[in-house]
Amino acid sequence: PFRMESGLTLLYPKIGLLSFSCELVNYNQARLRDAGNPFSKANEAIATYYRQTINYKGGLEILLAPFALRGGYAYFSSPYNNNLNDGSTQIFSGGFRYQETNHYIDVTYSYQKQKENFYMYDPQVLDKIGKTIEPASLKHNQHYFLFTLGIKLD
Repeated sequence: PFRMESGLTLLYPKIGLLSFSCELVNYNQARLRDAGNPFSKANEAIATYYRQTINYKGGLEILLAPFALRGGYAYFSSPYNNNLNDGSTQIFSGGFRYQETNHYIDVTYSYQKQKENFYMYDPQVLDKIGKTIEPASLKHNQHYFLFTLGIKLD
């Protein structure tokens, strides 16, 4: 898909930084290709069911030498064209870093959450034939821990 991102970082020497970015993603322009298969039906479905979105990200880092503290937030808009299924995602993160001249230790935690009411079939189509369905209420929560040890070799 087409992507374009722009960002702004405010850098405060010996204090820290503040950053923001905004990303435009046009999911309906994604295409499947293969020399022997044009994937025309799949590409039509992508163009129909997906849309352009805007994603937002922000972060903060505070320097407390030899430590640094970080925090961040990201919101990824739903790529689905209809309002039936919401695929939006939020990510919260935090971490710290300890740094000396020849080595550093970095620890990061990230929490990702997504809630959606998922309809397997379009309720408007089912309504036309006298059927109704309830959506599946889905909650996705993921936790990530990352530990990095860096050593400078002279």
